[in-house]
Amino acid sequence: MRDRRFASFLLVLVISATLALALLMGALRGGRIDLTQGHIYTLTPATAQLLAGMKTNISLKLYFSEQLSAGMPDVRNYAQHVRDTLEEMVAQANGHLRLQVLDPAPFSEAEDAATAAGLQAVPANASGDSIYLGLAARTSPGKNAAGKEATISFFQPDREQFLEYELAKLIAALERNQAPIVGLVSSLPVDPHFDVAAGRAVGGWIALAQLQQSFVMRQPHLDDATSLRELDVLVLIHPQHLSALALFNLDQFVLRGGKLLVFVDPNADSQANPNPQPGLPPLDQSSDLGPLLAAWGVAYDKRQVVADAHYALTVSLSDRAMPVRHVGMLGIDSEGFDHGDVVSAQLKQMNFASTGALAPLSNAKTTFTPLVSSSFTAALLDAERFRVVLDPNTLAQGLLPAGKRYALAARITGPARTAFPNGSPTAALGTNKTASSPTLQRGNISVVVAADTDLLTDLLWVQVQPFFGQPVATPFASNGDFLLNTVDHLTGSTALISLRGRAPFQRPFVRVEALLRRADERTKQEERRLEAQLQETETRLAALQRDGTTPGASAAALPQAQRKELMRFSQRKLSIRKALRQVNRDLSMDIERLGTLLKLINIFAMPALLTVFGVGWALRRRSPIRVS
Repeated sequence: MRDRRFASFLLVLVISATLALALLMGALRGGRIDLTQGHIYTLTPATAQLLAGMKTNISLKLYFSEQLSAGMPDVRNYAQHVRDTLEEMVAQANGHLRLQVLDPAPFSEAEDAATAAGLQAVPANASGDSIYLGLAARTSPGKNAAGKEATISFFQPDREQFLEYELAKLIAALERNQAPIVGLVSSLPVDPHFDVAAGRAVGGWIALAQLQQSFVMRQPHLDDATSLRELDVLVLIHPQHLSALALFNLDQFVLRGGKLLVFVDPNADSQANPNPQPGLPPLDQSSDLGPLLAAWGVAYDKRQVVADAHYALTVSLSDRAMPVRHVGMLGIDSEGFDHGDVVSAQLKQMNFASTGALAPLSNAKTTFTPLVSSSFTAALLDAERFRVVLDPNTLAQGLLPAGKRYALAARITGPARTAFPNGSPTAALGTNKTASSPTLQRGNISVVVAADTDLLTDLLWVQVQPFFGQPVATPFASNGDFLLNTVDHLTGSTALISLRGRAPFQRPFVRVEALLRRADERTKQEERRLEAQLQETETRLAALQRDGTTPGASAAALPQAQRKELMRFSQRKLSIRKALRQVNRDLSMDIERLGTLLKLINIFAMPALLTVFGVGWALRRRSPIRVS
């Protein structure tokens, strides 16, 4: 009897302790235990490194419409996730971050402050109410300078996997003392110029004009290592016939931490000579980086072009010719992008023309991450064939898919060795030039390579039309976004560049979705069966209406036979509709049973396990010790 009372007391104690623990965990929002799959509440080491090295005090104001979002559980859950992430960052910033959460209710001072900060109000309902979910950040003013400001106008739920990156990027930008400097070197006519052959002025490439509007730009000389030192990022387009000294300077620039975005091409259409001289060798339209790509662990052959029947664009060679699909002109859609990388995650479509292929070398120490890839129906063709064969139908003949995807653009990161282990190429140095510093033999690199230069030309991604006398550019592809995204990402710190998309905050109901798919397939099968029976019955009815269809049947008998057939079809249709309703009822019952099971597990399973463990432990402790 005494043991029974003790066990009952222990059971009540365990249940009470479980309930108290649940209430305590709900109240203590600053806990540091992350048991989620993917550790979505744990900051990555890169972000922790950034926060630990902070020297600037930054105030963060999170504006969220708490009242107006009362009937929007998805928005409220995501807002809570944003707040939890910010609070975790504040906890690891050694006092350099301060967070304030404000509710910009209509006609309030908080709403005026959110509007003044440039935050975006998103319509919430048909009544005209708008909600805010944005961040305004500001550094503490210095002695001789005002504080810097930065905002995230609205936290978009479709970018939840990059939430930590966007927050870390904002903090890193406020920590910088000066704006990043981007260098641009190109052997192609990318700037506005006068085309002698066409006899008219030609505007510069719009993609590069947008780049110049967003960053501080420089035009360094690759033969001069000092002109590269001030750069944070170098954009190199179609590098042709670079000197050994220029390649050496590029090698050292990358190994010392400089970020590089390079566009190579096996067949640059924008460099084509419209009036080739007879008897002269053809113009070299290819480019590469000599020994550098191999030293960085990248395989690239400027003699090969990717042909892809799946992504082939439809083109017109002339006004009179019929449009045809061109296996060398590719329109890569969402399936060809790496959605885990911040550069390519939001791209919709990119267009390429006679692009090359990139691949990792087997002995590479670097990490090769494809950003844009072909389909599995792609194959490699000789680049010379694209220059001499102008008919797309002829190019597509005999195309045999390789059964693998080719990387058209890729990110290369990690440890790499120099392509010049013997030091500076002194044979290429002038008499007054010497190596300014010892050769760096190895380093961690951050390079993005695209195997096509034509993707930057206006023809492949943007349409320019006059509007009241001014040219207006309307993009129809994401080529320009790729350039801006990549440069913007490379201007961040090394820690930021290593960040990739995190696990999604919204977790799908995998079992429920599987039930829905299975039931949907069953429903489609029933629908297909109904349609087949309907077609069969209509055929038989049409046969009955024709004279002589039923031998020996009189005209008076035809309506009766038709009525019988209609009645039988109606009964069949009713039975199948009943079966369809039964499928939906079974689906609802399966989902309801699954929901009930999950509730029982969440409410009773864990307390029951603790109770059984506690009672067993207590009974074992109270059992008498027998001595033989």
